[in-house]
Amino acid sequence: EPGSLFIYSDQSQAARNVREAIYDGPVDMLGFQAAPVILSEIPDQANGGVAFESVTVAPGTSMVDSQGGLVSLEQGVQYLPAGCRETGCAQIYEGEDSIQMDQLVVQFRLRPGLQWSDGAPLTADDSQYSYEIARQMYPRVRQNLIIHTTLYQAQDAETIVWRGVPGYRDPAHATFIFQPLPRHAWDSFSVEELLVNENVNLTP
Repeated sequence: EPGSLFIYSDQSQAARNVREAIYDGPVDMLGFQAAPVILSEIPDQANGGVAFESVTVAPGTSMVDSQGGLVSLEQGVQYLPAGCRETGCAQIYEGEDSIQMDQLVVQFRLRPGLQWSDGAPLTADDSQYSYEIARQMYPRVRQNLIIHTTLYQAQDAETIVWRGVPGYRDPAHATFIFQPLPRHAWDSFSVEELLVNENVNLTP
């Protein structure tokens, strides 16, 4: 029996198996294919949900180098400039000026009309709330995703925008979404209170 049904508490395999049965999505993996559950579709470049935008990176700013390492921009760092997708066009940073790099941007669109079990509407802000909780619990949960995220924000009631650290690339875009949590019911609790609250842990 899991110690908790709260998604950011018990991280055992048993707990993950049970939560997979009681939580609806947001994305299910059917074999090796991601399938939308509470999303209208899986974001990709074809449907406009995934894009690379050129951004300015100043010296000392966190970025991902050409080898995939999370570093600060400084002398000697090898990086992929904007528009470059492979190490053959990588450059060595030798100056003191800002550079242009690609930033991965993913948009998640929720299905309309989603509701929590108490009838309250489930919105993109609930996913943003989940991200806020996860950040407060760092590095205990979703460590790799959090360190590669520069922005996670509800754009409107049904749209969530994720922006990565410049230079970060990962084809598993569907996994970047933070599973919504009910801000309307839990916002008054601190992280410590969420971890011990009976309703949160037993009847989420």
